[in-house]
Amino acid sequence: MLAEKRALPLLEPGDVVAALDTGAYYFSSHYGYNSLPRTAVHGFTTGADGEVQFATVRQAQSIGSIVAEAGGAERDALL
Repeated sequence: MLAEKRALPLLEPGDVVAALDTGAYYFSSHYGYNSLPRTAVHGFTTGADGEVQFATVRQAQSIGSIVAEAGGAERDALL
């Protein structure tokens, strides 16, 4: 949910909707507590003809990466 009781234009198939700056956690301020994965980041450019091109700027963090970051690779270090 972004807002309550806010009028929005009628959307049609193919419309692009963006919600900018919607929270405390964003691309440049990653949060690693609770093993929450980093989300994918996507960007876009608009050509001179108005065509929008989307690209992945950063892949979503994998479960394996979260486990490794939390020390999974060293799980036997204290045995």
